[in-house]
Amino acid sequence: MNIRKAGLQASHLQQVARKQKVQPTQSSSTIISPDKEYKLYPEIEPYNTFRIKVSDIHELYIEEVGNPNGEPILFVHGGPGAGISTAHRQLFDPKHYRVILVDQRGAGKSTPHGEIKDNNTKLLIEDFEVIHKKLGIEKWLIFGGSWGSFLGVAYAETHPKHVTKLILRGQVLGLPEENKWLYQEGKVEMLFPERWKIFQETIPPKKRKNILKAYFEMLSSPDKNIRHKATYGWCSIGNLIKLKDSQMPRPEEITEADMRSARMECYYFMNNCFADPPDQLLRNVHKLKNIPVLIVNGQYDLLCPPYFANLLHKAIPHSELIIVPDAGHAFDEPGILTVLLAALENHKEKNIRIKV
Repeated sequence: MNIRKAGLQASHLQQVARKQKVQPTQSSSTIISPDKEYKLYPEIEPYNTFRIKVSDIHELYIEEVGNPNGEPILFVHGGPGAGISTAHRQLFDPKHYRVILVDQRGAGKSTPHGEIKDNNTKLLIEDFEVIHKKLGIEKWLIFGGSWGSFLGVAYAETHPKHVTKLILRGQVLGLPEENKWLYQEGKVEMLFPERWKIFQETIPPKKRKNILKAYFEMLSSPDKNIRHKATYGWCSIGNLIKLKDSQMPRPEEITEADMRSARMECYYFMNNCFADPPDQLLRNVHKLKNIPVLIVNGQYDLLCPPYFANLLHKAIPHSELIIVPDAGHAFDEPGILTVLLAALENHKEKNIRIKV
């Protein structure tokens, strides 16, 4: 794969590569060693916030940031249940982009927090369409990371005519193999034996054959002490998001909100992200044939190994895959952040600037 196919123009790539080191692999992915560390834009407040009631139970919180007349972007947060943050607003040039940030059902400021009833992938996709229509947007760029990469692709496959581009980070596919890698087969133990010991020993030996189900039972317990113990165990693996310094929370730092968020994550992954069949995302990639797709993954992403990003890349012949060699999972690790910001800048430069 040549430099231009790496997802960044050759001239632009020279600014983000420590050494113009773009190595083709057998999967035709591109490895980039970023040099220039792009920085987040300054802190910014939303120019509009509103709430939408999408069911008898759920009410969503939505923010709009940047240029009201700019190019629309839907930011799809991870988790599931993690919610949006102020740092997410700072990824995008506020002079060019109109950014719509949504707390998905049960996440962030959406209510009720942590509620899993009437909460699944299909309904979240429907929620995005409600917002899409309310805001009068014809098409938007989908920017999703981790769980948000799964939901972003699922949305685009359902409503391809509403999507201009997909920018994905830390790819999730909803495959059973992902759960086996991270939760069931103990592969993480080879790198983090102490973390794996906490994760596994939280669950009684007789229930470890289906560890996600066992965790869900504990996280759903009416006993706060049991929920607290399960959340601490869950975080032993779930917090491995950075190549360095992925710290676990201290037990006393775990809140009720953390317990609810852990339960939601477990609920979705226990159900393979509600993919039906399990390879739903890969089966339906033909629907993305007219949508540019950029996939960014850390080489040492333990939560979403690049193997799965490469599966999606191979299934979408026109997609672009960038493996960041010195990064894990988090969007704000220097290598990943550099590539994401450079890609957004590159995309912006290819389009006519919109007046403020």
